[in-house]
Amino acid sequence: VKKVATAIAGAFVVKKGIAFGAAIAKVGVEYNALKEQSKVTWTTLLGSQAQAISQLERIEKFAASTPFSKMGVDQMAKYLHNAGYEGDAVFDTLTKIGDMGSAFGVQEDSLVELTRQFSQVQQAGYAYTEDLNILADRGIPIYQAIADQVGVTVAEVKKMASEGKLTADIYNAAIDSMATTTAGAMEAQSKTFKGRMSTLKDNLTTVAGLITEKLFTALSG
Repeated sequence: VKKVATAIAGAFVVKKGIAFGAAIAKVGVEYNALKEQSKVTWTTLLGSQAQAISQLERIEKFAASTPFSKMGVDQMAKYLHNAGYEGDAVFDTLTKIGDMGSAFGVQEDSLVELTRQFSQVQQAGYAYTEDLNILADRGIPIYQAIADQVGVTVAEVKKMASEGKLTADIYNAAIDSMATTTAGAMEAQSKTFKGRMSTLKDNLTTVAGLITEKLFTALSG
């Protein structure tokens, strides 16, 4: 009976070990696939693989000090690059948007969408009702911030946006005004339990990626 019990226990451990290994392989291969795709995209955007690798390293370092994932930061950085931001300007703007979002409890997926809309305003040169609602629906008082900036009522701001009279300069000034009161919020959020769990998840995903790097290369081959 003792031998049988030992054999069953051993088989259980082996089965769990195989399942754990399979989980690591799945996460690691998916991570390497996304990393490969991102490197190709950044190489196209920046013009060289060396610049792409440097950009990805900066994104990884930035993400480690925020409550957001590397993939989320990567996507936001691409939106900003497409809007004309380069080098330090990308990460300075990410900090500003991240602080503002963190202060108002905006989740990562919503922050990515917010950044997409922010970038769209920069490209269009004007902020429309849809652009403002992206922030307002997430609890960011953009209408009031613009009203304070221009010296008009919220109703007048809504009218300006609906008529296409709200320039990107006014929109950006309102964002900058809010950013001065939310500076440091992203770092504070990254030190909360949820923020630390996000960083831990990111780090474990990276470890899984490193463990399965050779496997991924073999699969690609």
